[in-house]
Amino acid sequence: MAFDGPRACRPHELGRAQELADLVFYHSRGRPPEVAARHPELFTEANRENVRVVRAGARVVALAAVLPLPVRAVGPIGPVTLPVGCLATVATHPDHRRQGLGHAVLGDAMERMRALGCDAGWLGTGIPAFYRRMGWETAGSKYEFELDESHAALLAAGALGLRCVPGGDVGTVVRLQAGEAVGAARGEALTAVRLDREGVELWTARRDGAAEGYAVFERSREESGHDRVLDHAGPAEAVATILGAWWRAHDEPGASASARGPASANRVLHVTAPDAPGGLADLLLALGLPHRRSYQGMLRAVRPGALLRSLGLATPVVEGEDAAGVTLRLGGGAGRAHRLAYGAFTRWLFGPERVPGAPEVAPGAPGGSWPLRFHLAPLDHV
Repeated sequence: MAFDGPRACRPHELGRAQELADLVFYHSRGRPPEVAARHPELFTEANRENVRVVRAGARVVALAAVLPLPVRAVGPIGPVTLPVGCLATVATHPDHRRQGLGHAVLGDAMERMRALGCDAGWLGTGIPAFYRRMGWETAGSKYEFELDESHAALLAAGALGLRCVPGGDVGTVVRLQAGEAVGAARGEALTAVRLDREGVELWTARRDGAAEGYAVFERSREESGHDRVLDHAGPAEAVATILGAWWRAHDEPGASASARGPASANRVLHVTAPDAPGGLADLLLALGLPHRRSYQGMLRAVRPGALLRSLGLATPVVEGEDAAGVTLRLGGGAGRAHRLAYGAFTRWLFGPERVPGAPEVAPGAPGGSWPLRFHLAPLDHV
């Protein structure tokens, strides 16, 4: 069978591309289609050139969507904003697997990221081995906490004099998130799309009527009954106050301990926090709350030389790049050369591991960080 692509999706193919995403990620798992509801920003005319497809006959049989997103990070010279390509809905129709279409459309999506000027790429996946073969690597660091009803009293923080109220507005979220050292700079339009989803609640903490912090919650519809904090910003004490107040507002003393799902008394609240000093993670760690340190997802340098320049690094420089990896050189032409595969290059940049044989980089400014601090909240996952 002849294949058409990989290439940009055409206007009349957007619906077919979305149908493939629903088939692979929802129908095949016995769930109702949710791509349009959860990520309405992907399959639109505005993002159509970033939806890369392969077609066979009347069907779209392979798909990868790119969503460009500026992300604030902290590198060796301090705060920077990186152009990042978020990779979403990488899918191949079950009838056309093991024919190289997934690798082809992923490679085409990478070329699209380069054309868009993305320095790095991010994706979330449960099959890392597939992406690792094309230079992606699990990297970056975040903290994940599980809170239950016994933790609510620890999060009271009543001395702050804050008042938690459900509701809020998009402008508040954008303004407070802009004050964070790390996180997506998504703007009001995309923030509004992300907040306008079933089961999502925005809470703010206020002092003298002004919003000081916020947290975005998502109520679970699954049997596990695990609710999530999708995003938060503001002083750690303010966010902790919101977490405690939200839990007490949703506590149901009469809930059955033997029930399952949202009605269960055994619900837990999952909280993701950046691995950054002075933030919510430090406060919750100081309380001794159960946690784990995990990866941000899978990352890849899309334009290695441009990425180093975006981080303000004058040395090392990218001397060469090929299908297998990157060659870095310290100083001038006579400096020492370092050869790193793409996965090692990614972990050298984002950590948390220290990569043997990689150049040493020391922060060049107060507050600088190496490996760099990078965070995408669950609200920004696609």
